[in-house]
Amino acid sequence: MPLSFITHIRSTAALSAALIMPLTAQEPNADEPNDKEKSGTPTNPALVKKTGLIKINATTFQLGEITIDTKQRSINFPATAEITDNLIEYLLVNPEGKVHESLFVTKASPTHLNVAFKLLGFQENKSLFKTVVNGLPTHKFQDVSDEQKAQSYFKVEVSWTDPKSNKSVTHNLNTLIINEQTKSPLGTAQDTGKWSYGGSFISDGRFVAELNRDIIAVFTDRSAVANFAGTGRDDDSLWFPATEKLPVFGTKVKLILTPEFPAKKK
Repeated sequence: MPLSFITHIRSTAALSAALIMPLTAQEPNADEPNDKEKSGTPTNPALVKKTGLIKINATTFQLGEITIDTKQRSINFPATAEITDNLIEYLLVNPEGKVHESLFVTKASPTHLNVAFKLLGFQENKSLFKTVVNGLPTHKFQDVSDEQKAQSYFKVEVSWTDPKSNKSVTHNLNTLIINEQTKSPLGTAQDTGKWSYGGSFISDGRFVAELNRDIIAVFTDRSAVANFAGTGRDDDSLWFPATEKLPVFGTKVKLILTPEFPAKKK
């Protein structure tokens, strides 16, 4: 593993702190989940053992199904097309998750994706979620700095092979989801169109995204690894697939996630 990448891991505490240091050492407060719910990557030894990073070349690493390119600053992994003509609440889930509400399904581990985000320097944005006190949500949203928000945002692209032309097709994910009221793609008009890394949370020592298997949400879900951060994210009746642009059910696709913030200067 190159020295620059090791330095980056240390600077973000992606493996040493997020994976190893006990989260129970953190003090809860009203702006965080309660004492049984902590944010961050799971400390469960069985899960930690699975996060074995494999070096492909000087800048590319494999973590289960996920490929991390530190030069291109990208995270990519395989998935399959699921819902193509009905209401959706999720962009991505595992086969054990809410498949009936998701645009794509992947075998990639939520834990591995969480680690990949941290390795590329993402910060968790909890401002989309209400504070939780004694297990119950309040009316107050969590307070997050502008820097944290900015360093949580990412773009999603989807690529697949067109069966007719046998050529690769790539779309910005936002163009594949339609607002039922405005008939416009996600992220246009008043929407920000941003996707935000939130990091899910730990409950009773377990990583909730790994338990629920719901990975990236369109309709806000604090247990997901990431969420849509634009207008309409709190409406579960709004978002439908752009059927004419999507591949048919079961088509193999690749999702590519890239930061919308600049790399830190070395």
